[in-house]
Amino acid sequence: MASVGDFEKEVSRKVRGLLDYANYNRDVGETSEHSHIKALEQAIQQELLIREDRGVFSLTFCSVSILMWSHYGNQHQGVALGYSIPDTFPEDCRFKLVPMDYGGSRLLRTSIIQKMLSGDINAKNKVDQTAYQAKAEAWKYENEWRILGPAGEQGSPLELEEIVFGHRCPDHVRYAICTVLKTRSRKIEFSEITMPPHGFELIKVPFDPGQLETVFPRRGLDRYDDFSGV
Repeated sequence: MASVGDFEKEVSRKVRGLLDYANYNRDVGETSEHSHIKALEQAIQQELLIREDRGVFSLTFCSVSILMWSHYGNQHQGVALGYSIPDTFPEDCRFKLVPMDYGGSRLLRTSIIQKMLSGDINAKNKVDQTAYQAKAEAWKYENEWRILGPAGEQGSPLELEEIVFGHRCPDHVRYAICTVLKTRSRKIEFSEITMPPHGFELIKVPFDPGQLETVFPRRGLDRYDDFSGV
């Protein structure tokens, strides 16, 4: 069995390794003290993530952001999924819905971490707010909310309500998605994003899947059959 002395030696060995690595990878003009602090902060953050085994599901409140469609929607060729969210999660539920704090502090006292590891729920919420809800002010356009819960595949507390097609989403992708969801027990609403020819403001309008049925499914040899009598 390892002794307290063995534990302290192992901690010292890991800390020395971190500091040596920080010295070797120090940025030009960066002080040794700053590089050491940065290395220790990253190590503590990584250890917290391992201990918490926390999962994050990111959502946005806005479906007509041109930047969001450009960055996350495959240059407007993708789709967005619209979910309904319960007003409140059950008290025994392992999930919680939280807004992002743009410009919020990422500083966390070690005393708070110690309380969290001891099971203090208020301290855990404070760690969540610092580690999972703080984001730089520049990301404010995302209007992001997050669901925090256990890591890994989970039963969803959300209900899929809508599919939104990007304004450049190919017709065959639209047709495939509409066909797959056609027999779903709960009805899905379909919408599409449009962009005026002389502006950049995106508009969401209803999309009728029936308009695709005049074109799809398409047989590759149909074009030859159409001209067979010519």
